[in-house]
Amino acid sequence: MVEESSLSVKIRSELEFQTQKAVNQTGANLSEPVQTQPEPVHTGADQYEHAQTRSHDRETEHAHVNPSERERQLETQVRSLEIDKAVRDKQIEFFTKQNQEGQTSLLSQSRYIGHLETQVMRLGGQPDQAFLQAPVPHVPINRDQRPFDGVH
Repeated sequence: MVEESSLSVKIRSELEFQTQKAVNQTGANLSEPVQTQPEPVHTGADQYEHAQTRSHDRETEHAHVNPSERERQLETQVRSLEIDKAVRDKQIEFFTKQNQEGQTSLLSQSRYIGHLETQVMRLGGQPDQAFLQAPVPHVPINRDQRPFDGVH
């Protein structure tokens, strides 16, 4: 299940990323991936200076853009973000519904298996001891499906 706090953090970072990139590529189609140039690596020592330089660059760039053009860009960006948010909301709604249906299905299957086990016991059946004593493979929970530290 997706936690609301982690989702809001992800959405916020995505919005910040889109805001930064949309300003730099005014003529770009917003539905296509943004082509970026690799940036140099910055150490913690120059982090404040780098942030100020980027802020100054954006202000300088905005000064050269016509106010009505800038307003149009912002409206386009807002509309794009509204569409993205609606798509994400629909995806979350779909996954939530799918999860609930899966849980309901598992619960009904579990009840039916319990019913069948009860019937077998009433008819004199015995549990399969070889099956019950078989080792259960331990699969680590790794959400991103990559092996842990070289374990394959």
